[in-house]
This record gives sequence, C-alpha cells and structure tokens, in this order.
Amino acid sequence: MKNSLIYLFVDIDIGDILKQFKTVDFTINDAGDYKELSMLTKIGENDSIEKIKATFAERAGKDVCFDDPFYLTSELLLKAGLTLSTVESCTGGLIGKRLTDIPGSSRYYDGGFITYSNAAKAALGVDKNIIEKYGAVSEQTAYRMAEACLKNSSADISVSVTGIAGPDGAIENKPKGLVCFGLATVNGIKTYKRRFLGSRALVRKASANFAINLVKKQLI
Repeated sequence: MKNSLIYLFVDIDIGDILKQFKTVDFTINDAGDYKELSMLTKIGENDSIEKIKATFAERAGKDVCFDDPFYLTSELLLKAGLTLSTVESCTGGLIGKRLTDIPGSSRYYDGGFITYSNAAKAALGVDKNIIEKYGAVSEQTAYRMAEACLKNSSADISVSVTGIAGPDGAIENKPKGLVCFGLATVNGIKTYKRRFLGSRALVRKASANFAINLVKKQLI
C-alpha cells in the first residue's frame, strides 16, 4: 500500500471527486478552509494517483499541494534567490519552526518575530490605534504586522498570522478559528481572512500551512 497526502487551502466540496476513485481509501482532516487528505492506494496504482492529482489541480489550482507546502516553498525561494521573514501570533513560532526543520533553511529564511501580545505587536511597530480600533485579530493588524516584519528584517517577503486558536470562547467578539494573514513584498501588501475548524492544534497547523502556501503562490 502507498500513502500520499494532499493539502487543500480552499473550502470546496470534494465529495464528487472522492466518489470517482472507489479503489482509493481517503482519510480527511477537515478544518474548513484547510483540508488535509491522506490517500491509501495499492502499489502500482500510479495511474489513479495521477488522475486524482489532475482532478484536484483542475478544481483548486494554486490552492492545492501534493507535497509538504513548506518544502515546496523552500525550493521556490531558493530558485528565486529570495528570503522570507515571519511574524506570528496564534501560531507562536510554528511557521519558523517548520521552515528551520528543513536543512539549509538559512539560505532563504531570514528570521521571525513572535508577537503574541498586543504589546509585542506594538513594540514591533504596529500602530496601537489600529489594534484598538480593529482588534488584534483583523486584516488591518495582519497588514501592519507584515509591514513591520519586512521593515525590521532584511527579507524580500514577509508573512504574518494573527488569530484565535482556542480552546474555546470568543475574543474581541470574534469566533474561535478566525485567522488573518498578511503577505508583504516590495510591491505591496495583501491580506486574507479565513475560518478554520477543529481543535486548537488543528487551527494552528492549518494557519501555519495556509500562511506558507500564500508565500508559495506569490512565488509561482
């Protein structure tokens, strides 16, 4: 038997895709706007695997990965000769950890900031008025986090993440699993907002993977 993973970064109905491949066993780790699928196939069923990949690629485009998104992004950064910096709140350094798990990461990873509290965000350079007006978990704050991260590093790209991982209860009248992201380059800053479902650990994992996929999409 052969086990393969699919990382999906968009909340789409995939039931019809799974029904097409009855000889493949799928296990789904569903976090809403992030899904991780494990495919168990018999040795020699490469044809089925390639058809599955083609079907997902047609449906999800750049929002699907057939390998570890951190590994794919590291390869793209190396190929482009660019460096990345990170600023994390709810993920608490998980993105930086996953990046530095890869040997040779010093060639493309400049460094990271963990700004878990509002005071830490302000110390990095995020305007306190922005946090007070929109909240720590907002696209506006994610924008300023990515902006400040790029300014305080020597990287070419920065990515930020700020959200509510749980375990329960709402913060700032916002639901558990709400996560905001910022992606900054010399050409500007983009923000994103997603809602992830599941445990605290799953929300953090989904957030880290989603953030690195934003960098991957920027590089493609």
